[in-house]
Amino acid sequence: MSEAQANSGIQTWRENVDWDAYSNVWGRLNHSFLTQTLQRLPVFNRPDPVIHVPGIGPAKELSQLCVMYPNARYITSDITATAIENVLANHKSFDLIPRFLIEDAEHPAVEETDLCVNLFMLHLVKDPPATLEALWNTLRPGGWMVSLYFPPVPTGDGPLAGFFWAVSDILAGKVKPNWEQIALPWLMSRASRLTSSAIYSQWTFSSQDEFRDALELLPSIQNLRNTLGSDKYEAVWKRWQHEPGLYPDQSKGWHGAATARFLLAQKPGDGKL
Repeated sequence: MSEAQANSGIQTWRENVDWDAYSNVWGRLNHSFLTQTLQRLPVFNRPDPVIHVPGIGPAKELSQLCVMYPNARYITSDITATAIENVLANHKSFDLIPRFLIEDAEHPAVEETDLCVNLFMLHLVKDPPATLEALWNTLRPGGWMVSLYFPPVPTGDGPLAGFFWAVSDILAGKVKPNWEQIALPWLMSRASRLTSSAIYSQWTFSSQDEFRDALELLPSIQNLRNTLGSDKYEAVWKRWQHEPGLYPDQSKGWHGAATARFLLAQKPGDGKL
């Protein structure tokens, strides 16, 4: 897939995605992450920590964060250039301040932050390494960056998020840019700057059907079924369920696809946040 085709696909996805359904699926996958992982960080020793949350997808998770840490100041950046107030303003439990567009050619300076909760999907960003660099540079010494990414889809190309707009191209044999391969080696190569560890965490739906039903709320999945036809769609689904070698716990079967990985990195500093 050429860069122009990729950008066209991204734009189509942005214009047609059902944000409510998207947020529901996103929230189910990330609930345990927020409640179990963030609470372990020493960031909130400060009386007024500053938290930067790029992107607009995890609105429900942001709301939960504000309940957990009501004294924090929250900053968001709108990576999709959509009207952020239309997505987030209805969540009255917090006040998010749009500061800059990550996709801008230049990254205007923002105040130093104590925590960057990096939940956005890297395949939506034109230059993932530069984006991570810009986010990293906003952290004050001793601050933390928490990144989430999904494992590859059964085709072995691209994150699970690729299903939202590019799976038909993958099935057609086209090459989809694998942002996971681009961004994470770059981040891990900063070993002298980062103290990093990969953590596997899994959110399991109560049944295979429940997980499938949640995904199929997305219009792009419905369109995929219509495009492929029911027989081929079912074949793709079965392959996705049972593809070997993709997930850390093969005994988990289908819901191995719901495994989320988290990379936590602390910026060198005195540790006294």
